[in-house]
Amino acid sequence: MHGLVVGPDGRLYWSIGDKGGNVVSREGRRFAFPNEGATLRMEFDGSGFEVFTRGNRNVQEPAFNDVGDLIGVDNDADQPGERERFVHLVEGSDSGWRCNYQYLRTDSPWMREGLWKPRFPGQAAYLLPPLLSYSDGPAGFRFNPGTALGAPQEGLFLLEARNADALDTLVSRDKVNVRSLPADVVKALRATTADVLNEAAKKDPQTRKVHESFFAFKRKHDKWSEISEESFLVNART
Repeated sequence: MHGLVVGPDGRLYWSIGDKGGNVVSREGRRFAFPNEGATLRMEFDGSGFEVFTRGNRNVQEPAFNDVGDLIGVDNDADQPGERERFVHLVEGSDSGWRCNYQYLRTDSPWMREGLWKPRFPGQAAYLLPPLLSYSDGPAGFRFNPGTALGAPQEGLFLLEARNADALDTLVSRDKVNVRSLPADVVKALRATTADVLNEAAKKDPQTRKVHESFFAFKRKHDKWSEISEESFLVNART
């Protein structure tokens, strides 16, 4: 489960990876999508659950622009020559991915028929193709409505370039000066985030339930991370 976001219609939207799901809604309807990722939506009280799009692989953080378009960056299938994809998540659309394609590798329709590619003549008509291709490891996708950064960034989608090749392109080709945020700024951002979340949790029981569940999980994960991922990364750099 990724990228919980409030849509322009006031409903909650989020994405799920390609192991799929089998959900019975509050109204008793069953939604089964066992071998594909999807974007989902529902009302804040849990009613009105719907599968908004399907056929995704693993869209991490879908984001709405200022006119209500839902855009995401989907991961690839780790096949030779294939690319990650910017996808337009349109209600009822199918992006064409099924998780069994992963095991068929280059013999899958995904690769043989070029289902992963942006629109081209003769491409299968049942799927909504990606807008364009992207580099490896997309993460941190957000839309800037104009209040977060300056005028040149207004109305743009922002994507964290965590992949080494993408970062190298930004620095060497585009001459972007990449700097880490100062530690005191990161600390202040975390404190402000905690204040906002705590305030929201006090006002709404459902938000409080989600808030408490998330931070209970985070405390367990942080303990593991300290002796696994973080320890490895620190030692690998020294």
